[in-house]
Amino acid sequence: MFNFFKKEIRREKPDGSFQYRDENGTLHEGWLPPEKFQEMVAAGKAKRVYKVLIKGPWEGVKEDWWEIEEETLKKFGDENDTVHAMCVYEKGEPKYNFVAKKMWEKWGEVSRIVSNSNLSSEQQAAEVKRLLAE
Repeated sequence: MFNFFKKEIRREKPDGSFQYRDENGTLHEGWLPPEKFQEMVAAGKAKRVYKVLIKGPWEGVKEDWWEIEEETLKKFGDENDTVHAMCVYEKGEPKYNFVAKKMWEKWGEVSRIVSNSNLSSEQQAAEVKRLLAE
């Protein structure tokens, strides 16, 4: 079974048309009756993936597509159903944590606050909260 939901899927067309990019970046188009689409998703034959933007101990932002649970999407997804994550390495293994978009956008400032040893943990939390309220 091929995966309809691989990379950059667009579902703007309400008639069941869809577009997706394969592993090589080639754009494909197709059509499914909306009922069949829902049936495939419900049966587990197709997977829904979401764009994840990742910051880590590297330059820039990496983009990937992950299967994400609905509750995670509701908690951390933005208006475009994009989820933001941070990667840290623990014992040589990457560990990913989802974060709110606002915190992700201000990660440099958040990192400076939480690494400031002159602040207590309560002061760090208050400073982060103030920063994110701006």
